[in-house]
Amino acid sequence: MDKQKMTAEQASKMFPIGEKVKYFPIMDDEHYEETEIRSEAWALGHGELVIKVKGRPDGVSIGHLEFID
Repeated sequence: MDKQKMTAEQASKMFPIGEKVKYFPIMDDEHYEETEIRSEAWALGHGELVIKVKGRPDGVSIGHLEFID
């Protein structure tokens, strides 16, 4: 599913609380942090979906997340 076209509800199902993920602070960079989802997703005023992960105080874009194989 295209992350840019999903709803907050769909993103929350895709990235459930407790799921281990790779977080890429810089999009399209090879460096990432292994972390864990700690909230449901929500949309910012301009529509971008964000979600909280361990180790980061604010929500991060779901476009910067990948599943750990």
